Amino acid sequence: MCSNHGNQAPRATFASFAISRNYCRRAAADNSVSHSPSNRTPKARSPKVTDRRSPCTLTSEKVKEQLNQLESWKKRAHEDAEEAKKQLAEMSKKLQESEKQLDEISASKEF
Repeated sequence: MCSNHGNQAPRATFASFAISRNYCRRAAADNSVSHSPSNRTPKARSPKVTDRRSPCTLTSEKVKEQLNQLESWKKRAHEDAEEAKKQLAEMSKKLQESEKQLDEISASKEF
């Protein structure tokens, strides 16, 4: 008698477990079919990312930044070159004036 009673108790526990497991599966299936917002519980959302860019976009933006930097350096080099030309022209003019004065002084001493 004890042995029969011992065998029946685990079966009853297993049967109740199987029933509750099937009930949970059906309940989960029923919830997944329903897409109504009122039936769903709100889920925690991650903060909205406003700056989602693809790696290609990031690469092209970096290339644009480098091009802008190069254009800036090119413009600066051009301005420096123009300034150097002006200074060279002024120095050449002064040199010519100095040579002219030297020729005049040399010519006056020869007589």
